[in-house]
Amino acid sequence: MIISVCISTFKRPQYLSILLKGINEQELPDNCKLKIIVVDNDPGGSSKSVVDEALSSFVHELVYDIESRRGIPFSRNKAFSLANPNSEFVIFVDDDEYPEKDWIKQLLAMQQQTNADLVEGIVFPELNPNTPSWVIKGNFFLLPHYNALSNGQELPFDAVMTNNLLVKYELLKKLDGPFNEEMGLIGCDDSALGINLHKIGCKMVFTNTAIVHEHIPEERTTFKWIMQRGYRTANTIWLLNPDKNFLGMIKLFVIGLLRVILGIILLIPVYIISLFAGMRYFYKVIRIIVRGVGIMAGIMGFHYEEYNASYTFNKATAAEANA
Repeated sequence: MIISVCISTFKRPQYLSILLKGINEQELPDNCKLKIIVVDNDPGGSSKSVVDEALSSFVHELVYDIESRRGIPFSRNKAFSLANPNSEFVIFVDDDEYPEKDWIKQLLAMQQQTNADLVEGIVFPELNPNTPSWVIKGNFFLLPHYNALSNGQELPFDAVMTNNLLVKYELLKKLDGPFNEEMGLIGCDDSALGINLHKIGCKMVFTNTAIVHEHIPEERTTFKWIMQRGYRTANTIWLLNPDKNFLGMIKLFVIGLLRVILGIILLIPVYIISLFAGMRYFYKVIRIIVRGVGIMAGIMGFHYEEYNASYTFNKATAAEANA
């Protein structure tokens, strides 16, 4: 069995080094052969030295390439293009993560148990020691579907994340890309992948036994960053909607508006409660408002390019939404 592991990286050589070490130490089934593909989205090749150093003691095939076009879908597509054409599965993992020693074994075990086309594992945040207590207690970095799903349960297509994901190679070959390069610097190209795989009948399951850990740097544990991430994920909901029509647009806009109204109503009473119970509750209400604004802005064609730190108005998307 051949598995290609695709890694997109951008200026995080210290984390990439830890990830490669974790992959090199995997406890694999006897019939399993890995090809590791690292694609650097930094034209300067800031991670090449890390890969070169790892090669001296690496037990699997390891290749490195550069994708100069800025944007995660470009580098992910480049990585997939370098996958072994005889691969049975492809695994996607982020460059700021490191796996448990039985990570791949657990992904494969769940795939064999359920005959799934796609298996998503769990990602545990590893918070910086200086992380504010409201961030820790509020679980702002733990995805909601982790608590909602049990081991082996069907995974909703809109919960697909490429930070710990195993997919059949043959299914990915059926898709254009397979990542949507129009998402560019906006993000959520993994959500778009989930939608496209769902359209072709992909069976998706979740497992909480295939574990990776994510480094959460101090700069991501601020009120500003968490609200920006909440806004961006909500901002792409309409963009990712597979059935765009006027009625759907109005319905989603109303949902966004109701979120804003509900959040405003709750602000004062929850703030008072938070003074005694902890500010995480108040910040979660603010995030409800922010996400509501993000939904409405996305429908109107305003899209936040998180990976370019800019805010753009996409006329083509707006025209499509109003068609």
